Amino acid sequence: MLMNKIILVLIIILIVVVGGIFILKAIYPEGVPYQANIEDSQQAPANNQPQIPADDSGQVPNGQDQSQATVNVAVSIKSFAFNPSVLTVKAGTTVVWTNEDSAPHTIKSDLFTSNNLNKGDFFAFKFANVGTYDYICSIHPSMKGQIIVE
Repeated sequence: MLMNKIILVLIIILIVVVGGIFILKAIYPEGVPYQANIEDSQQAPANNQPQIPADDSGQVPNGQDQSQATVNVAVSIKSFAFNPSVLTVKAGTTVVWTNEDSAPHTIKSDLFTSNNLNKGDFFAFKFANVGTYDYICSIHPSMKGQIIVE
């Protein structure tokens, strides 16, 4: 009788673990994302704005040495909104989005897609060409923003 209860408990645990794996694979088909927090790899500059060098593609991944260039403009992600939601910058400006929400967010446009950004994480992109660039949070599509490059 005791052996039957132990086997039943083990089967239930196995079902829960396997079900959890399937749920995680459905949520993260390419694997669980990891985006380093600023505090994980380096101290934020005194003005609390990340300073990041951009490569030729314009994308600036987290964790790079931040001492080589100055960030021009910051966008905060707070209360499920981009602030400012519309931003006008000069060509060559690097824009840095920093998630201040406890929920994860992304920045997705026709030019780029960030990884999931957890609280404190940032994503940067250097806008080289004149134009108007709309973006959203792909997790919360009602969150919308626009960068106007002059």
